[in-house]
Amino acid sequence: MLITTHAVASAGIASLISSPALSIPLAFAGHFVLDKIPHWPNEKVRNKLKNTLYMIVVIDVLIAAASVIWLVNLTSNTTLLWTAFVGSIMDIDAVFYHKKFIDIFKTPLPKWLSKLHGSVQNETG
Repeated sequence: MLITTHAVASAGIASLISSPALSIPLAFAGHFVLDKIPHWPNEKVRNKLKNTLYMIVVIDVLIAAASVIWLVNLTSNTTLLWTAFVGSIMDIDAVFYHKKFIDIFKTPLPKWLSKLHGSVQNETG
């Protein structure tokens, strides 16, 4: 799923639940729930899109950041920023874990968490 989807959905959680102690963990858990919805093409199709996939991800990150900054400015609720980041961290981590785009970095999160993330993905073809 696109990072923008996770970021905006997580910001929505923060707008409904004002307590960061609740909204941030819910945004993290919500990421896994959203990933059960079919999304992204399967590996065969991704390989065909290999040259444009990096650009899609870069544009997605820019749109996510702009959307969240706009929402924070609109509402003055900085918790939206943190929930959007935490709700997106698994997809940000996936870039590093799978070495899809940047080969010099290793995942900052535990490998078991990255594997759990991969196991809930429901990719379409």
